[in-house]
Amino acid sequence: FGTLIEEATLHMLPQSTRLKEIFDHLCILPLGSARALLQAVAPLLRLDPSLYDYLVLVLRKSLFSQHVAVRRAALEGVLALILRTARSSSCEDAQPSSSQVTQARSAGQLNEEQQK
Repeated sequence: FGTLIEEATLHMLPQSTRLKEIFDHLCILPLGSARALLQAVAPLLRLDPSLYDYLVLVLRKSLFSQHVAVRRAALEGVLALILRTARSSSCEDAQPSSSQVTQARSAGQLNEEQQK
């Protein structure tokens, strides 16, 4: 499943309703399977905000379950999303955007003109 999403990410986006159905059953999956599912759908979560929002909703609901195993799976899912978000934002901070590069070049040209 993970390889399919990696190789055909854009082809999987129209299947978001089916993925949401899978998310509804995420917390009753064995913990290892739930982890693997979250890893597999990570590329889609970046591209489809509604899918990400739905997953967060399902995990939040599951945090209040009566069953300890379900709460544990939900907590691990929330933590995985937080870590993934933190990693992606730190990678984006490390790599300057095109607008930042343009601004830096403009500032460099201004400095050169001022020195002349």
